[in-house]
Amino acid sequence: MVKDSTSDTDDDEDEGKDVARRAVLGSSSVYHSVPISSTDTGGPSIGSAIGGLPSLDAMSLSQQVTKKALYDNVKMFKESHSKTMASLTRNEDNLSTELLNVTALENSLSTAGEKFIFMQKLREFVFVICDFLQSTITEHE
Repeated sequence: MVKDSTSDTDDDEDEGKDVARRAVLGSSSVYHSVPISSTDTGGPSIGSAIGGLPSLDAMSLSQQVTKKALYDNVKMFKESHSKTMASLTRNEDNLSTELLNVTALENSLSTAGEKFIFMQKLREFVFVICDFLQSTITEHE
């Protein structure tokens, strides 16, 4: 089967779309080998991690689009990760604060329970004294 130059371009575009699709879905090993760091500017360092992508001039248009989409996705994932980490830190702080509040309430409840028991014993003591005084008064009459 003889291929003409337009079918090669179509194949390159299809391949580029497949790579972009796999990168978005996370099933491409190329995507998983991309280092994610806060200092990565989306420049040439990603190419060296993949095994040295050719220069921009030597890449086909679909490869350039795919590479840009990959950089954009990495940037989006970094931003999402930063927001998630900030939210996680905020939630952790809120949980710590609420744990302190619950501990304070438990201590308060324990103190209230001890006060209630003391008041019950005091009430019983007052009843005993009243009974004693009543019995003493009736004996003296």
